[in-house]
Order: sequence, then C-alpha cells, then structure tokens
Amino acid sequence: MARERTMTPAAFSAVVRCVHRIAEEGLADRELLDRFALHRDEAAFAELVRRHGPMVLATCWGVLRQQQDAEDAFQAAFLILARKAGPIRGRDSLGGWLYQVARRLALRARASGALRRARLTELAEGLSAPRTERTQDALGALHEELERLPEQYRTPVVLCYLEGRTQAEAAGILATTAGAVNSRLKRARELLRQRLARRGLTLSGLAEPLAESAARGALSPALVEGTARAAFHFATGRATGSGASALAVALAKGALRDMITLKVKALSALVLVAGFLTAGALLVLPPTLGEAAAPPVEGGSGPPRAVAAPLLPRPPAKARPPVSCIVLWMRGGPSQIDTFDPKPGHLNGSLFPAIDTNVKGVQISKALSRLVKQMDRLAIFRAVTHREGDHGRATYLMRTGYENDGLTSYPELGSVLGKELGDARPGVPRYVSIAVRRGPGEIGPGPGFLGPRYASLAVDAGDGLELPPVEAFEELAKGRGKAQRKAIAKAFDLKEEKPAARAAYGPGDFGQACLLARRLVERGVPVVEVTLGGWDMHANVGPGVTKLGGELDAGFSALLKDLHDRKRLDTTLVVWMGEFGRTPVINAQLGRDHWPRGFSVVLAGCGIKGGQVVGKTSADGARITARPIAPPELLATVYQAVGIDPTRQNRTPEGQKVSLVERGSRPVKEALR
Repeated sequence: MARERTMTPAAFSAVVRCVHRIAEEGLADRELLDRFALHRDEAAFAELVRRHGPMVLATCWGVLRQQQDAEDAFQAAFLILARKAGPIRGRDSLGGWLYQVARRLALRARASGALRRARLTELAEGLSAPRTERTQDALGALHEELERLPEQYRTPVVLCYLEGRTQAEAAGILATTAGAVNSRLKRARELLRQRLARRGLTLSGLAEPLAESAARGALSPALVEGTARAAFHFATGRATGSGASALAVALAKGALRDMITLKVKALSALVLVAGFLTAGALLVLPPTLGEAAAPPVEGGSGPPRAVAAPLLPRPPAKARPPVSCIVLWMRGGPSQIDTFDPKPGHLNGSLFPAIDTNVKGVQISKALSRLVKQMDRLAIFRAVTHREGDHGRATYLMRTGYENDGLTSYPELGSVLGKELGDARPGVPRYVSIAVRRGPGEIGPGPGFLGPRYASLAVDAGDGLELPPVEAFEELAKGRGKAQRKAIAKAFDLKEEKPAARAAYGPGDFGQACLLARRLVERGVPVVEVTLGGWDMHANVGPGVTKLGGELDAGFSALLKDLHDRKRLDTTLVVWMGEFGRTPVINAQLGRDHWPRGFSVVLAGCGIKGGQVVGKTSADGARITARPIAPPELLATVYQAVGIDPTRQNRTPEGQKVSLVERGSRPVKEALR
C-alpha cells in the first residue's frame, strides 16, 4: 500500500503564494493599490514591485551607475509608494508616477552623497573616455526632459520604452486605444526631439545607453519580497525588519521629512515677518506694497493647513481694465447629449428635441430654450476629453489641469485666478464660492500649495445667500476682513434689484446665485464660482435634466444678458463646466453613466470669440472626430482669455517650480479673440 504524502508547511505556503500571484497578475494597478491601501495586502504590493520594479531599478541605475546604490534608491521609491498609496489610488498606471519618484530619489542620493560616494568616485575614475562622459550627460538630459513631459505623454513612454510593453498592452492599461497610445508616443518623441535639439543632442544617439540602463533592471525574487515586506511595515509605521537596507529607509524618510521641514521653515519665516508688521512696518507702506512684502499668516489655534508659497518675480503687467471670471461649476457631470451636443436623428440622441440657435447651423437641446438666443456669445467646446471616470479624480483634474499625483498639491482654477487677478485688489475678497446643494465630501482641491489665503470665501445658497461673518473674511485677509466685508455687503441685498430683473434669473437658488455673482464682480471681486449640484444622473436622466436644465437655462442666460447690457461682458469671462459628461447610451435605469471621453464645456465673454463650436464628436457621441481638448488646454485658454500667461510659474513651499498648466499645453487659439 502506497504511503500517503503530506505537504510540509513551507510547501503549502509556496503553493498559496503561487495562487495569489496568479490572481494578482490579472489586476490593474489601481486595483492592486486599492488592495494595499485599504487592506494592507502585501501580495498585491509585491505584484506592483514585480510589474514596475525593472523600470524603477533601471532608472535609479542610470543616475547612480552602481548596482547596490541603485537597489537602495529602488527600495526607497517603493517605500514612498507605500506611504502615498492612499492619495494616489485610482491611477490607471503607476509607471509614470514611479518613474518621477525614482529619478528624484536617485538624484537626491547622488547630490547628498549619502549612498557610497567612495564607490561612485572609483566608478567615475574607471570610465574610459570623454565620449562615455558625454553619453552619460546626454542620457541624463533625456531623463530630465522625459520627467518634464506632461503626464499624458510621459506615461506611454515609460510603459512602452522603459517597461517594454507593446502599444496594445499600454492601451489596455490606460483604458484607451492602441491608436491613441501611438499618437501620444509620436507627440512625446517630437517634444523630446525638440527639447534635446535645443541642447545639441539627438534621440538616435541614445539608443545604446538606454538599452544598457534597461538591462540593469533585472529583479531578484529576494529583492521583490524584501521590498514588499519592508513597504508593508513602513506604511504602518513599524520597524522595517530585514526587507530594506538602512540606507533605503533613511533615504525614503529623508525625502518625506524634508517636505514637512520646509513647510515649518516657511511658516517660521512668515511668523517673523508678521511680528515686524505688527510693530508698525505697514504704517509706512501703501496697502498693496505691504501685502506683497509680507503675506498674512493663517490664524487659529489648530495647525496650519498649508503655507503660502513664495512667488516668482513677475514681469511688469501691461495696463488693462480689471477683469473678472465667473465659473458655473456643474457638480456631478452634466449630460452633454442633453445640453450642448444633442445628436439629433440618432438613437443615442438627446431626450429633448434639438433646436436652432441664433447662430446658423448650431443646435442645442430644448432643455436650454433661453440660451439659444445667446449662442452668438458662446464658444462650445464639444470634444473635451480625459481618462478619469472617478468623480474625485476628475474634479481634481478639471479644476487644476493636473492629475492628482500624490506628490504636489496643485491649486484649483479659482485660487489661481484669485491670485493672478486679485492680488492687486486688496479691498475685496479674491475668490467667492457660492454652492447650491453642497453635499458632504464635496470640497474641491482648494488653494493647494498657494496656501490658505488663496482659498475661497464660501457662501451657501441653502442659507439664503447670507453675507458670511467677518471672521470668514479675516481668515483669508488678516487685518482687512472688516473692510472687505463692508465693500461687498450691499451685493448680498438682492432686493435692490427690480422684481423683473430678479425674476429673469428664475426662482431657484442657482439663478439667484448667478445674480449675486454679477453683483459681486460689479464691486470688483475677481473670481466668483457658482456650483449647481445634482448632475450625477445614473437613473431618470430625463426628469433630472428637466429640473436642473430649467434652473441652468434661466440663470446662465440672464447672467449673460445682464453682463452684456451693463457693458461688462467684455471684461467678465463666464465658464460653464463639470468634471466629465455622461454616456451617450441610456442605461437600464433610464440614466446615463460617467463619460470622460468626450463632453462639452462652454466659454463666453472676456477674450472669447462667441458664436462657434470647437471640436466634434461622432453621430452617436461615442468618439471624438475633430479637435480634442485636454483639461490643461482648456485652463490655458481660460488664463489666456483673461490676460494671464499660462506659462507663468509659482513655487511650492519645497521650492519646486510649477507652471499654471502642464508644460506644452497650449490655449485653444480658435476660441480666442
């Protein structure tokens, strides 16, 4: 009789690990990161290390040129990923993000000399010829320019060239088509070619050193398992055990700690400045000069939410009349099919008839029957597109122009406009946000690294459009809150308007908030945002659009007519947008689901050529057929329309230079006057 075989505990564990790995390999990056962030699934993190580790290790080796040092920086990159797992959940691919982190860590290690400078010196002495040094310099220049590429171009390059994936595989990871990946790669190569040419370099001469770097990316099972185990402990704040080297842990902790240290130093400097101001320094300066020399410090007993960033020198501005911007934010994602891109004659068409506007050949939904008379003032962008189907991430992207990378806290559109347009207007709030049906957890990106003084003054329409208390003003403008409140107080007295004028805006909260927005910009407020929530219509989209469309139609059309009649439309930009659109196909609940692939945004007023449609989607609304517009291009257009150079930069508290929009993003010229 044959003896029954038993499985040892070690063998059983090996089988379990094998089964887990097979299951993990089929998951997207976002799913693996979710498992780690929410459930501390070490196997999921190990799969991320296996998936992106070769590229990370090769990137680190390309900077440090020594394998052990590269492995230390490699492990530090994944330790930071473990700590940042929560904020960056939801990304289609971590490749582009990890590439940036790995390169910055390797550069930090090389610059600080923390990782075996002696061996690096020996390696440098062993290089044979100036040609090798020039090649290494050129390779460094390539990586520097690659890191600067906009995310939409950098990620396909990392996936296809540094991780060795096919375009079809990259398309699956990025939830797009192989053709779209190919197009992005062509654009990325052209951008890199142009930027390297300015430095006297060519792409073709870098193929061999790139291949050499890629060959250094082979991972051992021990390195993968040790890194995953160390990341698990590092994320929970416990001892790292034997999984990561001491130098890797120190490098990761140092990178994370420096961010906090710089913020504390900046706060200390501001406190000292505030002390001098209290002593009377402002008494001998004009108010605008005093503000520029010493930004106010956030008060309150709690810890500061952010530190105002130092500003880069600004070139002298040309004299122009003061301009303002009113943003009509449609929270939840309005249906483009049932508003500004109705698709008449197709099964996917709007539930409402398409009707002619006062511009020949342009139709919009009958749900907006008053706006048809304002079409000559509107520029409809029908092909705005991005990849974020999640409300939070899409909101972040549309309001900042940047994807949420978990590394930089980008400021939203209203805060940027408030700084650029409002710093010269100390007598009024920079940015007022009026919300209709504001719900829990619906706070936008906020001022980000610009600091809390560039946050919005919040007004809740549910409270009857009441003037906020003086404390709310003081929180944003120390020492000027009372004066600012007095300067705009009368704007809140809507009873000053004739009954017919108020009625034109409609009886709903949104219409009255639009009227308040007009009255605020008349008093010099540079930025006003009016939010209309409730557009997330996964069911019963017809009745939903009937209700919200009626409010939108009345408020939007009356606002445009009023601004025109009062000769303020030329100095006031009006922007209508949401985080994404809705699916062309009606679902089983008679609603429409999330659709970021092609939706509508509308601009009117200051700097905009009205009476036109820019971009086009197919007859069924499922794809873009002409002039796609990415969020950075949209925001660049907004900035250009109000006279702000989109290439301007600000500094984060850590000293990083950040452009108002991603580098290489250009305004939509055909929409501008």
